[in-house]
Amino acid sequence: MDLEAIVKQIHSCIEHDKQITFLIGAGLSVDSGIPTFRGEEGYWTVGSKNYQPEEMATFQMFSQAPKEVWNWYLYRKSICLNAKPNEGHHNLKKIQHLLDTSCSIVSQNVDGLLSRVGIKASNTYHIHGDLDYVRCTKPCTTLKIPFPDSIEVLNYKKNCLSDSDWKSLHCPECGSLMRPHVLWFDESYNQTHYSLNSVMKKIEQTGILFIIGTSLTTNLPSTIVQYVLSNNERVIEINPNSSDFSKLLQDAANGQSFQSGSSQFLAQLFKQLSSFKKG
Repeated sequence: MDLEAIVKQIHSCIEHDKQITFLIGAGLSVDSGIPTFRGEEGYWTVGSKNYQPEEMATFQMFSQAPKEVWNWYLYRKSICLNAKPNEGHHNLKKIQHLLDTSCSIVSQNVDGLLSRVGIKASNTYHIHGDLDYVRCTKPCTTLKIPFPDSIEVLNYKKNCLSDSDWKSLHCPECGSLMRPHVLWFDESYNQTHYSLNSVMKKIEQTGILFIIGTSLTTNLPSTIVQYVLSNNERVIEINPNSSDFSKLLQDAANGQSFQSGSSQFLAQLFKQLSSFKKG
């Protein structure tokens, strides 16, 4: 991996007013102890049946069994709250600071670790939502609401939803049940909740797209990669395992795919960027 050449390409893009975009996924948070969405912790037992994440994380399931879905999300949120940002998060913040307004971050993660490390909200887009927020299901407002602080999520155990917790999960304005601020599998991306139009505008301006720790199995991330490639701009994948796009990127004139951990790569990239700036 020729990081020096990559850094030169980054600065060339900045000189031509192009964005450097980081498309990040669950791999960035693995070093924080957060399991990937489809890993062992993603499965959930309701009665005698095991449900897969693709079944739990749906509006249909929420409509049929809201308490079960909330139990699942509260347990997932407890894992996120007990985790700490890792070296990758910290170096991504440093890179964002160095590149300033030329750096955009498109995150598929809902764990809240980017916010906790101090990533700037401007030019950062949470396309799958954020577990630090909830929304009214009615909805009496389209605004996202900070997660109720009356629920002791930090020590939450599986299936421990109390009556007082359930009451706290109802809208303070209209009394309707609230939902996690996440994009479910049977829902579509939109601008109101997931910044779809804003993200695509940044992608149109992107000169280099870094894919960090994601297998690109969902619609918008894969669309983003295909768009940047078709726009003849550079796409660089960083992943410890091959994805469905790895072969495509290796064969493309403007694509590269490297097998590396997210934290390791971001540390090396920040070091090289810092040296370039000083030079």
